[in-house]
Amino acid sequence: MNLGKDTPLLAGESIMSWVARIGREEVGMEPADFLRFMTLSGRDIIDATPAGIARLKEVTGVAPADFLRGTYVRIDDRLYDHQGQRFHAEFGGRDRTTYCPACLLADREREGLSGGQRVGRVNWLFAPVRTCPIHDLPLVRKPNRTWSDRFQDMEIVAPADEELQVLLGRTSIRRVSPLQTYVEGRLEGQEGPAWLDGQQIDLAVRATEILGMCVLRHPHVELPAQTETDWDEAGAVGYRFTSRGTEGIREALDEIRSPPCVTRKRGGPQAIFGRLYQWLQYNKSAKDRGPIREVVREYLLETMAIEPGTMLFGDAVPSRRRHSVASLARQFGLHYRTLNRAVVLTGLMPEGNADVLDRLLTVDASDGERLAERMRRSLSVTAMPAYLNCCRLQAEALVRHGVVTRIGEDRNNGQFGLNMVAVEDLDEFLARFRSAGTGASALTAGMADVVEASRILRWPAIDIIKLVLGGRLERVALLSADLKLKSVLVDTEEVRERLREGDGEGRLSVVEAAERLQLEPWAVQNLTSGTDSKGRALLPFTKSRNAAGQVRLCFDPCDVEAFADAHVELRALAAERGISTKVLQAELLRLGIHAILPKSSLNKLVYRRADL
Repeated sequence: MNLGKDTPLLAGESIMSWVARIGREEVGMEPADFLRFMTLSGRDIIDATPAGIARLKEVTGVAPADFLRGTYVRIDDRLYDHQGQRFHAEFGGRDRTTYCPACLLADREREGLSGGQRVGRVNWLFAPVRTCPIHDLPLVRKPNRTWSDRFQDMEIVAPADEELQVLLGRTSIRRVSPLQTYVEGRLEGQEGPAWLDGQQIDLAVRATEILGMCVLRHPHVELPAQTETDWDEAGAVGYRFTSRGTEGIREALDEIRSPPCVTRKRGGPQAIFGRLYQWLQYNKSAKDRGPIREVVREYLLETMAIEPGTMLFGDAVPSRRRHSVASLARQFGLHYRTLNRAVVLTGLMPEGNADVLDRLLTVDASDGERLAERMRRSLSVTAMPAYLNCCRLQAEALVRHGVVTRIGEDRNNGQFGLNMVAVEDLDEFLARFRSAGTGASALTAGMADVVEASRILRWPAIDIIKLVLGGRLERVALLSADLKLKSVLVDTEEVRERLREGDGEGRLSVVEAAERLQLEPWAVQNLTSGTDSKGRALLPFTKSRNAAGQVRLCFDPCDVEAFADAHVELRALAAERGISTKVLQAELLRLGIHAILPKSSLNKLVYRRADL
C-alpha cells in the first residue's frame, strides 16, 4: 500500500489535515472511517504514538521525519517536542480549535495545492500564534466541544464557507506580534534573542506574556478574564523587554514599579508586582518558570526591603541587601520622617523627596545602617554646648561656620541638614582641636582656654578655634580631655597678634562680613541701609578711609556675630523644625511674622529669632 503519493504533506500542514485529505481524495472516506480502515485510532495520529508513526510510514511510504513536521510528539508526562523544540501541554493547545477564515476560504480554490480541501496548519496549534501571517487577520480560537475535535479536521470543526465569509467581513486587520514571529521562526530553526533562545520555548513565551500584561494593563489584572487579543497585545509589549534579556526585563520591572507609592501603607513585592510576583512565588505545582525567576528575584533583592529568611520564589533570602525608610526606622528606633530627610539629604536616596516619603524607594542596607547608627548616636544642636563644654553661641558658631557639620548638610550647594550632629563628628573635631597642643608642660603666663580668650579679647571664639585648627598658633597647651573645648589653652597675646594680621584694627570688610553671614556683599550693604523698629541699622557699621583716601564700610566682629546669633534664614529654620520651607513660610505669614527685608534685598528670607 502506498497511499499519500498523490496527496503530499503541504508546507505548514498538520498531520491530522494530511491524513484527512488522503482519506477523502484517495480512498473516498471520511477521516474516522479511513482511520478504522487503516487500523489506526484518532489518538495514534493526534499524539503521534510510536504505533501510529510506524503504521503511517507503512501505508504512505513517507519517512517519519517528513510527516512529523506536521505535529508534535510526547516525550514525557505533559512534555512534547516539535522540530527539536520542547514545551508543555498548554503551549500545544489540543483542547482548542484555531483557524483563519481567509485561509480556509482560499483552500477552496480547485487550482490550489489542496485541490479544494481545507487545510489545517500545524502552527495554529501553538498558543502564541494568534494572527494569520498571510492575511494579517486574527485567528479564530474557541474551546473544543468534544474529544474528537482534537483531530482538527477543518471540514468539521470550522463553520461552513458562507459563515466564514460573514466572519471574514467583520474581522479587522491585525499585524503579527513580534512574539509570534519569534516563535514561528524558532520552530523553523531560526536563531532569535539569546535570552529567549536559552530556555524552553513555552517558558520564554509565558514569561514574556505575563510580564507584558503587567506592563500593558496593571500588575493586578485578572489574567483569566483576558481575551486572546489581550494576550496578543501583551506578548508584543513583553517582547520589547524580554528580547533584550536581563536588561530589558529590569527595565520593565522599573516601569511597573515607577508610580510613586506615597500613600500606600504597604509597598511589598506582591503589592507592586501583583500577578507576576504571584506567578513566581505561589508555584504549587513546582513548574519550571525559566530564567525570569532569577532575574526578578535579583531585582527584588537589589531594589526592595526583603527581610532575611523570607522565602522568595522557593529559596530563603540569606541576608538583607536593601532597607526601606520604614524598615530602617524600625530597626534603629528612629522617626521615619526624620530618617527620610536624612537619607535624601545625605545622597543615599538621591531620587527621593526630603519632605515626602516614597515607600518604594530603598537604600543600600550597609550604607543605611551606618547612617542610622550615626543618627542614633547624635545630638541636637541645642545639646552641643553641654557635650562640648561651651555656651550656646559658641556651639552654634561651630555649625554655622562649617567647623562641625550637621547630618545631611552640604555647604557647597547651600543644603541645610538635620538639626543634629553625630557624636563621632564632635569627637573627631575635638581630636583635631587638641592635636595642636603640646601638653600641660607648655603652660605659660597669659594663657587661657578659647572661651575665656574670647571674653578677654572681645573676639568671637570661632575665630580663635580656627586659628588653632589651622596651626597658626605656636603656643598651645592642653589640659584634661574631659574639659572638651576648654581643654585647649592659647596665649591671648599671640592670638591678638594673629587676629590683627587680617585687619590692622580688627574690623571686617564687607566681603569678610558677607562670608561670615553667608550672604552676598551687596546683601550686606543692604543690611547697613535697612533699619529695625527703632530706626537703627540692621547691621551696625563704621566707615574708614584707606591709604588711597577711599571710604569703606567696616564691621565689628562682635556685631556680625551678634547679628548671626539673633537671626535665622528660612531654610535653616525649616531644617531645625523638620518641615518644608513652603509649610513654614505659610505658617509664619499666618502668624504675622515677616522677614527683616524682602527676599530681593538679601536673596534669602531672614527672620529675627526674637519674633519666633
